[in-house]
Amino acid sequence: MANFTSAGSRLLGLLFCGVVGAACAASRSALSDVSPEAVPADAETLSFLGEPLRRLPLAPDVRTRREDLIANRKKVCEACPEVALTFIAWGRALSTAHRYREAVDVFTKGLERHTDDVKLLRFRGHRWITLRRPNQALVDLTRAAELAQTQRDEPEEDAEPQPGKAPTATIHHNIYYHLGLARYLRGEFDEAARAFKESLRLARTNEAISGSSYWTANALLRAGRKDEALAIVKPVDAKWRLTEGQGYRDLCLVYRGDLKAEDLLSRTPRSAESYDFPTVGNGIAAYYLASGRESDALALWRECAAHPFWPAFGRIVAEAELARAAQSKASALSVKY
Repeated sequence: MANFTSAGSRLLGLLFCGVVGAACAASRSALSDVSPEAVPADAETLSFLGEPLRRLPLAPDVRTRREDLIANRKKVCEACPEVALTFIAWGRALSTAHRYREAVDVFTKGLERHTDDVKLLRFRGHRWITLRRPNQALVDLTRAAELAQTQRDEPEEDAEPQPGKAPTATIHHNIYYHLGLARYLRGEFDEAARAFKESLRLARTNEAISGSSYWTANALLRAGRKDEALAIVKPVDAKWRLTEGQGYRDLCLVYRGDLKAEDLLSRTPRSAESYDFPTVGNGIAAYYLASGRESDALALWRECAAHPFWPAFGRIVAEAELARAAQSKASALSVKY
């Protein structure tokens, strides 16, 4: 397995620069936002590859609980529209039921009343990404980042808080985290790395540190900045006990050569209900690309892009990678040595 920290990494570095240089050049071919007019009435959105993405199924008891939550939060919002948080709570409840278009509509209604509310911009930006509209996301999240400079940071509660589980991230951290993803989807890897690095600076828990370390390193690798990527993942501790984000931590271990990519892939479940596989698969595909294994990277991105859990960031990025390659007459992954 390629190890970026090994003495023999000079050759890998040369291969990396060639592969990533071509990939970065092709990635600048802009991905268009999915047009809402093109989305079938029974779908939430289209993938970057043109596949209709329909609302994901929920177990009957889960659906009942979440629909009750939506109804309750809608009632509260309609009674107290002067409070911006009521729109956020309602929109986030809709998101838990995979009703993302409606969630965006609610956040938009909130912003019509509460112009420049940082949290509403943060959450709408996130859901623009889910709906494959990174250019719209960039507008909201850039504005949120500007406004956040003069506002106090605070922990961000989960959409469905669990007893005994504390928030793992803050509002400001999540603004930059999602801003980095919007930049990444646009193929702006240097800019994505800057945003992810800022989210890492704002991380306060091991879960947040793991996620931001991984995405920062990934963006740096795609930008051809191998040494900086290695420095980012070095502090990540394999012994951290995490409540979420174990895949991100393990990808950091792969990037620095402490864990075999194939071992992580083999132990990652591929179940339809989990985003673990697209998360891990996308991270390893980027690692394969950096290691000169273009065909393996492409095959893994195809598998990630076919995973049923389509809201997963790993799947969204895999779609973007494949769409950019398809747009280019000379594939970004076809590099001769």
